[in-house]
Amino acid sequence: MEEEEEVVETNNCPNPIDRKYDVLLLPFKSRAGPRSTGKNTKKTSVNDNTTSAHQQGSKKSKKVDMTPPLDLLIDLERKISENLQENKDETLIDDLVRCCALTRIVHGDDSYEYAENCVRLAHAYLQCKANDIILRGKQLGLNLTDDRKSYKESKYALLKAERANGEYSKLIEDNNDTFCCNMDVKIALTLGRLCIGQGNVGMALECFEKVIEIIIKVKGESSVQLIPIYWEIGTISLITRSANMQKATEAYLQAYNLAVARYPAKSLQIADASYHVGKTYLQDESTEAETRAEEYLNTAYEIYSKHHGPTWKKCIKIQ
Repeated sequence: MEEEEEVVETNNCPNPIDRKYDVLLLPFKSRAGPRSTGKNTKKTSVNDNTTSAHQQGSKKSKKVDMTPPLDLLIDLERKISENLQENKDETLIDDLVRCCALTRIVHGDDSYEYAENCVRLAHAYLQCKANDIILRGKQLGLNLTDDRKSYKESKYALLKAERANGEYSKLIEDNNDTFCCNMDVKIALTLGRLCIGQGNVGMALECFEKVIEIIIKVKGESSVQLIPIYWEIGTISLITRSANMQKATEAYLQAYNLAVARYPAKSLQIADASYHVGKTYLQDESTEAETRAEEYLNTAYEIYSKHHGPTWKKCIKIQ
């Protein structure tokens, strides 16, 4: 069996503000060079510890950092990459601004490296702006439906990021198509969740369907990354005033078929997929749907009880 792909994380609950979203950044090219101790990435203030009256009464002296700009740039790129891996983005914008300045010094205004770092800064700024608006709404206990100004700001930032990504994709042609596609996926997912919070279910569905198209283009129709996106589409289809049962069922069945094709028969992934399909069929009042619901839920119960025991929460729900 093929090595499992990393699944794009989505929220089964249609709440767009339940976690902090990571920032996706164009990877830096690896550079050879000495790693500094970290003191060289900024000017260091040094206190003169002498006890002379003159020194005690004067201002703190500053030591000029004579580290070559290229070394500073290399260390800063490594710092940014490591912080992103640990989901630390508190200083990301400031670091990228310094990165642009150092790149301009080292490579010049017309260099490809400087253009790339400007793209990184633009993408990071727009993503952080949208994420901050989402998190601010969560911290203040606000619903995005009641905070239309924040919603519009976040939506504008995401659409601007989408346009910037499209322009960058044209600029590099096919040199880094995977990154551009991943960025499109991230933008569409975030925008889709914002639309759910705003109550714009139609646009949310369009966003998630766009994600499906991108993943199929990059990974193929059998990618397991499609499974949670199909679940999201199924969930959204059922929360509308006139629930689209057919669309929801089709989405959950597509996720189930992918799971069956990619995972072992008695795996928890199969159980989860069966559980989603069974719950959807339960909402249909026809006799045929009831029979199918029982079939899928029995499969889920059998696997869940094998892995977690019959008293596990989902086993109890199925009973």
